[in-house]
Amino acid sequence: MIRKVLGKIESVRFGFIPDREFLFGLSLTFSFESGGVQGNDTINIGKECKWTITERQRAIAEMFDRVAEVMRAAKVLDVADLKGKPVEVTLDDDWYKEFRILTEVL
Repeated sequence: MIRKVLGKIESVRFGFIPDREFLFGLSLTFSFESGGVQGNDTINIGKECKWTITERQRAIAEMFDRVAEVMRAAKVLDVADLKGKPVEVTLDDDWYKEFRILTEVL
């Protein structure tokens, strides 16, 4: 079952995912009335990844574009400043699916 919840960004990290050092990107923790969830926008940059250089470059560029889009929507210049921003989080059977910054309340 898909549901949308209102909340805020509780914590923000940009870098490697602990215990998964081949994944690199944005990691957010969301809090909302009934709990919380973590969402990641990461890519595999491990040397063992079998991407062509073109595929890897495209994936990195697309991830950076998504992060920049979130930062523009939130009107911040640093990923750390995403903390506390209001969001709408989409959950699928209580698993993180996606989120959006609530630009209408900024």
